Amino acid sequence: MAPASEQTTDASEATLLTLEELATANNAAAPTRLERLGHLIRTLFEPLMTTLRFVKLVVIFLPCIVMLPVTFFGPIKPGSDGERVLRVYWYQLVARQMERAGPSFIKLAQWAASRVDIFPHELCRCLSRLHAETKPHAFHHTRRAVEKAFCGKPLELLFEWFEETPIGAGAIAQVYRAKFRPNVLPPLGVDPSTGRPLPPPDVVAIKVIHPGIAPRIERDLRIMSMFAGLIHMLPGMQWLSLPEEVQVFGEMMRSQLDMRCEAKHLDRFKHDFRYRYTVAFPRPVTCVAKRDVLVEEYIYAVPMRKFLEAQGTVYDRIMSRIGIDSFLHMLILDNFVHADLHPGNILVRFARPTTRDLIARMWSAVTQGPPPPRRPDESAVRRLEAVESDLEAWKRELELLFAEGYRPRLVFLDAGLVAELSDQNRQNFIDLFKAIVTFDGYLAGQLMVERCRTPDLAVDANLFAIKMQDVVRRVRDNTFSLEKVSIGDILLEVMNMVRAHHVKLEGDFTNVVLSLLIMEGIGRQLDPGLDLTTVSLATLRDLGRLQAGRRVLVGLRDIGAADGLLLTAWLWLEAKEWVSISWDGREVIHDCDLYMPDV
Repeated sequence: MAPASEQTTDASEATLLTLEELATANNAAAPTRLERLGHLIRTLFEPLMTTLRFVKLVVIFLPCIVMLPVTFFGPIKPGSDGERVLRVYWYQLVARQMERAGPSFIKLAQWAASRVDIFPHELCRCLSRLHAETKPHAFHHTRRAVEKAFCGKPLELLFEWFEETPIGAGAIAQVYRAKFRPNVLPPLGVDPSTGRPLPPPDVVAIKVIHPGIAPRIERDLRIMSMFAGLIHMLPGMQWLSLPEEVQVFGEMMRSQLDMRCEAKHLDRFKHDFRYRYTVAFPRPVTCVAKRDVLVEEYIYAVPMRKFLEAQGTVYDRIMSRIGIDSFLHMLILDNFVHADLHPGNILVRFARPTTRDLIARMWSAVTQGPPPPRRPDESAVRRLEAVESDLEAWKRELELLFAEGYRPRLVFLDAGLVAELSDQNRQNFIDLFKAIVTFDGYLAGQLMVERCRTPDLAVDANLFAIKMQDVVRRVRDNTFSLEKVSIGDILLEVMNMVRAHHVKLEGDFTNVVLSLLIMEGIGRQLDPGLDLTTVSLATLRDLGRLQAGRRVLVGLRDIGAADGLLLTAWLWLEAKEWVSISWDGREVIHDCDLYMPDV
């Protein structure tokens, strides 16, 4: 689509869409006779299409099957967790063939990379590097989908400009950038910070699902389900629960095929973080969200990858704290975690807060009133863009911005995948957390076995508990120097033990663990001295204030057991922080094992 200056359509002809019209467009129209006929033909031919797809997949994965026996031979590859050289090459072959198999298997590989409790770490590492380099679909498909979402209005009436080249294309959808014409959409409610009508975003990102991808994914899911059932019947494979895992994966894929789910997730995140000004999420235009189209605010910012590549910038330590703090906020306070937080989904923008802003924020937080408006400053990003080709000049510009009072804000994108612990899994998480906080590693191991999906299939549960005791003891022995301990490495070691002893964990639990691994990895790359326990104090203090207020309201009755255990963790961390700062003789006590005796 050409820029507005090159179009013949007069902007004055733009139609103001009402919320009622958009709500009507959300209701699916009755299918026409031609559409019913097409659906009937597809239904009749679906078994044939599934069979042809099955044959194609057999051809694609045949090299992996043929090469499988050689993985049991050859020397050990250094730095690969004891894996043989030929087996590592086989893992790489599997990753390449899954990429060739299409979007369903690309997503399956990305999901499998997160299940370090099931699959070998080296295989997960190979699969995690797999990225979908999908050929963008034709623009006329995008035009048809977007115009349908806007009540059939042509793009020229809706947008001043619409970039026909996508700014990104993935396995499921591709993203465009566009700018609305004035008065196309009505106000989207009321701005809580001002009480005025909330205008729609000006420049927007538009995500469009690839045409015809849903039936292809359904065929692949049927084939995966069949193979999962066959593998489940093999001796020793029942502990994997592959049929249930394929079912969970299918639900995840179907949710990603519905853009309305992502719009709801973004609304939830914006509500949860309304008083936290260091993190932002794009604002979705919910009234035009459809199954295959999502319109959201376009945020002008610097990719996090730029900071990771530069290393050693003046903002690195601040950003590492913001990232970990925001993740713990999602996990501990909200129980609603962004499950796809990799560097490609994180942007950085800047703001220069004034004293007036700080007072307004404190007042709104204390009174629980409307949050004050956020005023991002795009000029800082433009200054960085002007010198991005010269790394040293780019770093110097960051130092100037820091000296001028600019502070970073992280922007989290792509909220299609979230992790929300069920009540039972949240209780399991809290019980495990308590065992670790009290340094009872043996109890932690016992709990993990007793509350896993298949406790009767666990291998040598007592040895697993002893290994957990050893892991927790190493953490305890570094109580005063946890910046030297990588929580990510500890969790990864635990996941390796889980796999070796067939302790089957729930998917949402491992999603949370993986997200913590990724966030700590990003944080440590920005700040090698990151201490996760110290950073977690801010979130636990928030929980303490929240529960203190609740106890006053209910007349000092006992608070919930789960949150009470988290408060115990808070008190322990506060004590650890106070002792580590105020007592120079702590090393002597630690050496004598008086501060935390062995149990």
